[in-house]
Parts: sequence; structure tokens; C-alpha cells
Amino acid sequence: MIFKSAQMHHRPSLASIVLLACMPIATPGMAQTTAPAIDQTRCDKAPYPALEQAAGHTGKSLLRLLIGENGQVRESAVMSSSGYPVLDLAAQEALERCIFHPATENGKPVADWVEIPYAWLLDNTSPEQLQQQLAQWRAGAERGEAQSRFELGRALFDGLGIARDEDQGKKLLRLAAGQGLASAQDKMADILMEESRENKGAAQEAVAWMRKAAAQNNSHAQMGLAMLMMRAGQHNAGDAWLERAISNNHPHAMAYRGAELLDSDAPGDIQRAIELLAKAVELGAPLASYDLGAAYAQGHGVVRDDKQAARLYSEAAANGSRLAKVALAQLYETGQGVLKLPARARRLRQEASADPASGLAPEPVSTSAASTPLWHTCNWPRWPREALRKGQQGTVKLALLIDEDGVVRDAKVLASSGHPLLDQAASDGVKRCLFKPYAEQGKPMPTWTSVQYRWQIES
Repeated sequence: MIFKSAQMHHRPSLASIVLLACMPIATPGMAQTTAPAIDQTRCDKAPYPALEQAAGHTGKSLLRLLIGENGQVRESAVMSSSGYPVLDLAAQEALERCIFHPATENGKPVADWVEIPYAWLLDNTSPEQLQQQLAQWRAGAERGEAQSRFELGRALFDGLGIARDEDQGKKLLRLAAGQGLASAQDKMADILMEESRENKGAAQEAVAWMRKAAAQNNSHAQMGLAMLMMRAGQHNAGDAWLERAISNNHPHAMAYRGAELLDSDAPGDIQRAIELLAKAVELGAPLASYDLGAAYAQGHGVVRDDKQAARLYSEAAANGSRLAKVALAQLYETGQGVLKLPARARRLRQEASADPASGLAPEPVSTSAASTPLWHTCNWPRWPREALRKGQQGTVKLALLIDEDGVVRDAKVLASSGHPLLDQAASDGVKRCLFKPYAEQGKPMPTWTSVQYRWQIES
């Protein structure tokens, strides 16, 4: 089984994920047996973690799986590492979701182990091909061709297959941008925005190039312009540019708008949010997988599907989402949609807590003793995108009415975080938890209890 990702130009050009073979562990003396085999129609490829792919990490993970009589994976282990734990875990989680043809003994399904090597490959442009391209670009640049100036300028500026020369690269890029090439204008905007951290005068020129590229339907520039305007408080103009980027299939614009619409109460917004997030994931915005995964975990706009939530959380976690790691850990703790693996849950929580840069970790901080939450039953509330964009944080105290079955029947805000969006999100999230019912003389009874929920953006 061979999987291939979309082609990327002038960088490692083809990412391949190769499932090499199913190699059953021998069982001497057993007559009329067959080994477990993957049902190729019920096994999705593991997405190549974007950060590992960008870093050029490759290798082969050897996995050992126990396949039950029903063809589902019962246990799994990494027998030998690719050298990169993120790749090993991505392969392991993908195979755990596969359905197998079980082993048989005398025609009857039986549980059995199988070993599967999983290769992560990057097929690079050969040095000879790259030198031919550079020669063509040099000749084209000397003739004044905008595209050749752009390609050679980018290669020089970024050091792609050639000694890095930022000054010469920038000169060629500026010439191509001046000739009206949108991709060169967009690249100049990126370079100058980076320079503006130390040279404030560069920002004005960056925005000018960005506007020129955006006017020519360069979706990356449109997305950049949308974010700049929103940060400046020009939300109507920012929204307009964001919608233009979406119409040009910019995956991160789709992810941003989709996550934002998940918090909306307007008719049709939730459906559009799901459509945008699904398209963003398909087009290569892996961090959109967290928001879409949360929708599946909560049955928000879609039919609840823990397996789909786990798959999406896994992709987002592999690409650095702290929230996805925490959400996925909860699933592994309870066995919802995945194998029940407390050790893996602990590992994911440790990774999340060790990553302050990704920071967005709402958490329960206390509860009264009358009726306590069963936290493993909870899906963490999503951080409202508008509140996050505005930097809102705080602690909300909720009063909850818990019935005899441990289900929340009512919720009230006792003390606000100061931000209605955060109060509502915490309330909506905690109301989906199950609680240990309050009991008098062993008999469960309805009671009010309180929970504090803290939203804190770590710097």
C-alpha cells in the first residue's frame, strides 16, 4: 500500500508514506491458519506531520499489532523507531484505526499478532535537476523575465539549492514584483514584514506590496491583509479580504473563518463552519483538524463520532496543537473512539504541559464537594475564537443543578470571568460532563454544586 502527498515545488517534492508489508509472527505447528491482513478499503493513510515533513525527517517505524477476532486492533507497540517519535506515533495511531481481516485457524477467526513496517519518505529533486533549473532561471532573469527573476530570487534569498545571498535575492524579487508578478509581490511583503520588526519603515512598503498582490487574487496576500486589518480594528475590511481569500481556496483562511463560525448562533453558520473546516483540512491546514475534531467530539453541527474526532485530534496533535493533545489524551483515558491507553494519555498531557508557547489551556480549578465532576467524561470547551483574538481571559464560577443520574439539568453564572463569551463557553462545556450524584444515606438526590473554570492565555 503506497500513499503519496501533494507535490511541493522547489522543496522536497514528494512526500510518500509507504506501508511496506504485513509480516505475521510465525506460529509453529498450527495447521490451516491464515495471518491477519489489512482491509485496504478500511485503512486511511497517516497524514505526514507537517513540521516533520518541513524538517525533512524520514525513517521507518516497525509496529506490532494484536488483531482481534473482529478485525479491530486490541493492542499496539512500536518495535523499532523511525528516529522521530512524532512519526512513530502518527503511524501507530493510523494503524490502530484500521480494520483487518483477522487471522483464522481451521476457518475460524482468532486473535493474532502482526508486524507492519511503516516507511516515511521524502523524494527530493535530484541535484542535477536543480542545477538545470537554476541555469534556466539565470538565463531567463538575464532576459528580464519576471517569473525567472522570482524563482532565482527566491532560491537565492532562502538558500534553496544554492549559496544564500539575501541581498541579490531581494534585488531580483523586487524587480519581479515591480513587473507586476503577484507571487513576487507577496514574497516581498513577507520579507519586509519580517524586517519591520527592527525597521518600522519597512512595514509601509510591505503593506503596499501586499495590497498589489491581493488585488491580483493572491490568496496568501489576501489572508495576510485580512489579519493586519483585523488587528488594526478594521473588521469589516478584514472580513472582506478574508472572504476573498476563502473564495480562492486559501486553507488557513477557511480554517480561521470556520473556527469563528462555530461560535455563531446565526442560522446556517454552523453548517458553513463544518464545510470550511473540512475543506481546510483537505487542502493542508492540519491545525484546523482540532476545531473539526471538537465538533465531532461534541456532536456540534455533525453527528457525534468519537473515532473521527480521534483521527482529527491526532493530526492536529502531530502538528503541534496543545489543545488537540489534551483532547486526545482524554479519549485515550476513556477509550472513546480509540484504544484505552492511559500511558499514552499521560505522555500526551506531559507533551502539552511542556509546550507553553502553544498556551491555550482552559482548565477546571475547583469544585464544591456536593457533587463532583467525572472529568474523564468531559470534552474541554473550545476557546471562543473572538475572545481569543481579543486576548480575553479570566475565571468563571458556575452553579450547576445535578440530577440523580449525574446529568446537568441547569447552569447559572455565579461569578463572571468578565467576558460573556468565555462564561457561555465554559457553561456549555461543563454541562456536557457527567457528575457523581450527591447521595443521602446512599440514595442519589438532585443537588446544586459549583465549579470554577479558568481561561488563561500563557505567554
